[in-house]
Amino acid sequence: LSRHISKIFVGTETQLLPNVRLRGFIQERLITMALGAQVLLGLSILFLFFLRPKDPLFFWLAALVVVATITSIGLFVELPQRSESFRPLAIALSTGVGMLFIAVALALVGISPPRSFRIATLVIPGLLIACTVSGIIPSRTILALICFPIFFLMLAAGAAVVAWGALGRGNIEARLMLSPFFLICWFGLRDILLGAGILDGSVLLAPYVRPLFLAAIMAVLMRRLALSLHHIDHANDNLLHKLAEREAQLAAL
Repeated sequence: LSRHISKIFVGTETQLLPNVRLRGFIQERLITMALGAQVLLGLSILFLFFLRPKDPLFFWLAALVVVATITSIGLFVELPQRSESFRPLAIALSTGVGMLFIAVALALVGISPPRSFRIATLVIPGLLIACTVSGIIPSRTILALICFPIFFLMLAAGAAVVAWGALGRGNIEARLMLSPFFLICWFGLRDILLGAGILDGSVLLAPYVRPLFLAAIMAVLMRRLALSLHHIDHANDNLLHKLAEREAQLAAL
């Protein structure tokens, strides 16, 4: 029997119960917790964006978190039958998530995305959604064959930009985001191949990298906050020093 069935499935209830609980936590609770954290972080980033609208990183991060949350709900959350028509729209919207990953990667290394790219982030997902709604793309399989390769290529391009910024330019924020970007590409490719039937498996891994990605984003935001406070303290010290010099000059006069 041990040649054909893994030991995890053979044993007493006491032996199996910890594995059953762990599996339930990983496959159900962890995904829900990560999605909830993503929603909370999205609200926080939106708040930061309204406070600092001129910072391009906050703008692209806010757009990425909002669009990725909508896509994650459509792809990974079990929806009722009447809402099943939302899943093809989420597949079409995934191309926008991939393009926003490139925009975030460019913002991390201090490069502003060109105007044509910013327009494409709206036009390409909009066209795919319109084709899905109008029935020009007849089936979900064909839609996935169009959208998921575009999604993965965009992720790979974003990861390449982050790797260039981290390794080539020594950008600290790019180094913080390098591992999450790499894992998202790796898990995304694995899930796409699994969905296409090329790989065997039943568990999608892409949702599990979300906590690491969120933690890296929080590290970047906390670093920027610390740098901003440091600059404010340095400016205050300079002002106090200049004020003391002026007071000394006035006293001498």
